[in-house]
Amino acid sequence: MRTQYTSVAAAWTRWLNPQVWTQAHQTHAPKKTSSRWDLHPLVMVLLLMTWTTGDSEGERFATARAFYVAGHQHGKRPGQTLQGFQLALARLPLPVRHALFAAIRSYLRDAFRRCWRSHGLVVMAGDGSRLACPRSAQLEKRLGRCGKNDSAPMLFVTARVLWPAGWLWSWVVGPGTASEHDHVRQLLATLPRHTLWRWGVAGVFRTYKRTLPKIKLWSRTEALAYREAEVSRLGLQLLLAQTAAKRRPEGVMVIVVGSPRQELLRIRGTITTTLGVKLGPRPRRWYEQQLAEVRAGGGGRKVRRKWPRRKDHPAPKPPKILVMSKTLKAKLVKRLNAEKGGNR
Repeated sequence: MRTQYTSVAAAWTRWLNPQVWTQAHQTHAPKKTSSRWDLHPLVMVLLLMTWTTGDSEGERFATARAFYVAGHQHGKRPGQTLQGFQLALARLPLPVRHALFAAIRSYLRDAFRRCWRSHGLVVMAGDGSRLACPRSAQLEKRLGRCGKNDSAPMLFVTARVLWPAGWLWSWVVGPGTASEHDHVRQLLATLPRHTLWRWGVAGVFRTYKRTLPKIKLWSRTEALAYREAEVSRLGLQLLLAQTAAKRRPEGVMVIVVGSPRQELLRIRGTITTTLGVKLGPRPRRWYEQQLAEVRAGGGGRKVRRKWPRRKDHPAPKPPKILVMSKTLKAKLVKRLNAEKGGNR
């Protein structure tokens, strides 16, 4: 399906425009100390980590930061370490994230306002799903246990999707033991007027877990896990919005969502091409050095722990053959003879 924008950079600028960042900056009041991680590079690098590939969080971070530097060569460069990025991300307050998500929703509503209502109503579908997290001590302590014994810590995500296009609208993240009804009440404030909503939508969560993929999160602390889950949902929302197009099949303007997989491959191809063409000598040396260090593995000592696994299945014991007593045999023979006599 063809979209209006052919350049990936121009397409994402359409959704993350200066007005969106201005609204988010209005609620962002960082400390006076200077930081390499402003709001824009912080969110964009985390978004790029959602779309790019890599076997580890460090490899994804190196690729995402190198692509951001290649596209913003005349601006202030962000920090170079994953630890500094995580510290800055953990300090990003909740109102700033909510202001950013609300600004993007407002812009999406204005872009498709003429074709997302049916008979004056906006039809929304909703559902929830759990996301597995690493087995770190902090996550196991704070997120609790929501499944079987010794199960991994989890987050619970409830989302609202524009029906029937399957376009992600809003979401809320909580611990794995959170109530889905509480999440529904929190999402009521994000719904537009005259909304009719139903329950059950599995396609968005399947795309989120299989296409991105986000079956398991990378972050090992509670603050980072929440932020990774929320911004990765934003990455899915922008991915679906980029594939959306207006169609008039039977005289009625509707929203049709294309293939998110094709759009994701397109983004990854653009990242690879940009790193090979636009990345300068010094950022390239940093990028290659980071990849070499990450792929070589860390020198720290590994911690062994008892991981949950299936219990050993005991083999069945030999059967115990019970022998009838003489008295019971006599009663049985008497009963059988009496039945035979009655049948004659």
